[in-house]
Amino acid sequence: MKKAFFIGFNKTATSSLHNLFLNSGYKSIHWTDGKRCYALDMYNNLKNKKPILDKIDADCLTDISNVPGCFPHLKGNDLYLDAEFFYKKWYAEYPNSYYILQTRNMKDWIHSRIYHQRGLYLMIFQKYFNMKRKEVVEMWIKQYKDHHKNVKTFFTNKKNFIIFNIDKDPIQKVINFVKDDFKLNNSEWQKHNATIR
Repeated sequence: MKKAFFIGFNKTATSSLHNLFLNSGYKSIHWTDGKRCYALDMYNNLKNKKPILDKIDADCLTDISNVPGCFPHLKGNDLYLDAEFFYKKWYAEYPNSYYILQTRNMKDWIHSRIYHQRGLYLMIFQKYFNMKRKEVVEMWIKQYKDHHKNVKTFFTNKKNFIIFNIDKDPIQKVINFVKDDFKLNNSEWQKHNATIR
């Protein structure tokens, strides 16, 4: 069966998309199950020359990232892995699957990241990169712009790719895009894990 890869950053409805697939009866993974970090597992699979999803059973993947220090008990927890890291590697092994760049207004995205987990997320970045708040924000802006540009270039003329703007597009756009392999229940589309300032 084909897979659905969501290749945008966190704080772009990744929890909501994860729950849409999960509650529609599919195996969906999102960041962590509390015991493992999926990004670290995939990184280690690649490092050990194994298939990228070795021992990872999933139909849908969202927010595959690692924030340094969040998993101190896991080897490699000091690695910073974000949305830019995996999409080409996924495509190399799953070229016929679905690829969705979920996105939103950049200023709102920055705001959501700044206040995510009541500011803890920002503090982790400041500590890891030894940066001030302004410098982290500037880094995020560059990442956002570069990632969107690079993804659009990479998927030019590929029919198994769409952009889903969570501010403007109805969820039906995603549902219709994957309908040949996934029967999603649009009543399961709800807000999850929204940032509280």
